[in-house]
Amino acid sequence: MEPNGFRVTEVRADVGDTVRRGQQLVVFSRVNADTDLAQSRAAIEAKAAFVEAEANVMRARRLRTTSALSGQQIDQYLAAERIAAARLEAAQAGERGQRLQRAQTAVLEPNDDVISSRTATVGAVVPAGQEPFRLIRGGRLEWQADVPSADLTKVKPGQ
Repeated sequence: MEPNGFRVTEVRADVGDTVRRGQQLVVFSRVNADTDLAQSRAAIEAKAAFVEAEANVMRARRLRTTSALSGQQIDQYLAAERIAAARLEAAQAGERGQRLQRAQTAVLEPNDDVISSRTATVGAVVPAGQEPFRLIRGGRLEWQADVPSADLTKVKPGQ
């Protein structure tokens, strides 16, 4: 459960709640994530530029033997194709990153647990690394006792 600095729009669990695996605990605002994703998808115009550059290279290679194009022109088409391919790859990577960020606007419970504390509040921005909930794993509270060695014989299993 690691938020990405989004504003909390809905909290669906509270202290003491037993939550199930896959249950949505917190919903973050998707406005920025949706806008960024739309911009990334628009950047896929790089695909059209790549297709055009690829077609130009194919034509240039066919014309190479006819001397209709100079070696310099062919090299320019090849360079343009490589540049277009790199831009397309960068645009696709950006879109994948934005899709991942959008998916992180909902916090899902990974296990069946009990909520022991809650810091998430509607309207708050939860910084990356801050946990919106503390969980008791599997509903089992773990506690580490600090017992002096002289008292160890007094401690019995199950206490």
